[in-house]
Amino acid sequence: MEKFEKASAQDLERLFDEACRKGAVLSLFHFDAHGSSEDEVSGVMVDFIGRMTNERGILYCKGEIEPPLEKEGKWSTIAEVKVLSNNLSALLNLAFKYSPIAVEMLKPNEIRLTLEEAQSLVLDASGTAQEYAQYVLEKTMTGDDLKRFRERMKWRAERGREILEKAKREG
Repeated sequence: MEKFEKASAQDLERLFDEACRKGAVLSLFHFDAHGSSEDEVSGVMVDFIGRMTNERGILYCKGEIEPPLEKEGKWSTIAEVKVLSNNLSALLNLAFKYSPIAVEMLKPNEIRLTLEEAQSLVLDASGTAQEYAQYVLEKTMTGDDLKRFRERMKWRAERGREILEKAKREG
C-alpha cells in the first residue's frame, strides 16, 4: 500500500489499467454512517475503510469521507472508497461483508469468467447467504430446535463436500 501512496494519479491509473488487464476490478464503493456525534460517525468510517484495506484480495483501497452533517441531534456522513480487487470474487465478497449503499464498477469494461470462476462466484454468494441465514436462525432458535438445525447444517456441509469431491473425480 505504501508504494501506492507515493505514486502520482497518472501512475496509479496506469497501474489500475495494467491490473485490470490481468483480471483485477476497479470500483467505487459508497457507504453511509449514522450516529449520535460527529466524532462517532467519522471514527466509524475511518475504522471501516481501514478494515477493508486488509481484506483478502484487495490490492488498493482509499476512501474519502465527507464532513459529517447534523440533523435533529443525529449525525451522518458518507464515504466514497476506491477499491482495486484482484478479481470479481474478491469484490463480491467485499460487498457482502461491508454492505455498501452503492457500487460503481469502473474498470475493466468487460469481465469474462471461466466456468470454474463463475461456479466459484456463485458458491461464494451461496455460502455468504447461508452464513447470514444461519446467524439469524441461531440467534432466534433455542433448545431442541437449535440442536436439530445445527445437525442439519453439519449434514448439509458434509453432503456439499461429497458432491464437490465426486465432481472433481468425474471431471
